[in-house]
Amino acid sequence: MNPINRSLLIKSLNNTVLEKFKMGLINQLDQKYTNPKHGNFNDWEKLIETLPEVAPSIIDLKQGAPVIGSPNDCTAEIRESIKENLKTLSPWRKGPFNIFGIYINSEWRSDWKWSRIASCVTDLKDKTVLDIGCSNGYYALRMQAMGAKLVIGIDPTWLYVFQFMALQRFLKNTQRVFVLPFALEDLSDTSAGFDVIFSMGVLYHQQQPQTHLSRIHHLLNAGGQFILETLIIEDKD
Repeated sequence: MNPINRSLLIKSLNNTVLEKFKMGLINQLDQKYTNPKHGNFNDWEKLIETLPEVAPSIIDLKQGAPVIGSPNDCTAEIRESIKENLKTLSPWRKGPFNIFGIYINSEWRSDWKWSRIASCVTDLKDKTVLDIGCSNGYYALRMQAMGAKLVIGIDPTWLYVFQFMALQRFLKNTQRVFVLPFALEDLSDTSAGFDVIFSMGVLYHQQQPQTHLSRIHHLLNAGGQFILETLIIEDKD
């Protein structure tokens, strides 16, 4: 089973620069799920399937801790069940989040970084965005809140992908964000033309940083915006 809502993904890709590549992306996605190469994959998949179905009365992705649902949307018993399932997906490195009153106190304060980054971002309204190394989709959801038409987040780490799936379970059809289990090189044959591309906290992990930048240039629309956030060594050499 592929827990990502394929029909919603295909629908979201229509009428975007990615439309002509959609079946290629779907085929790649199916291949990843057919051979996930992770010992916890089946357990995490079952966890997502058993998450309670709760309709959130509020979704506010503009908050430092994005809000999905209110404590009054479910019983204390159901909320405790959701909490235990979310804890099973620890560690939550990116965040924080507020899910039906359950505060996920992430290891990293991504809201602090976003408050600095967002001021450098031009208008995201109706833009198609790529978020490289997106982790559990925290920043991608904040990009949606800024009006992005579609945000494709890619991260090859299965735990982060399943963390986003847990959030996706409650976002339902309100989402314009997808986190796919891809590395950047998986998109190397796609001259997609994203309007905006983010690479945050990724470049300094690359053995060949110039190749990373070249691939991004290949995927960026003419006149598009590239946001690069990385460590800098302040040295004249």
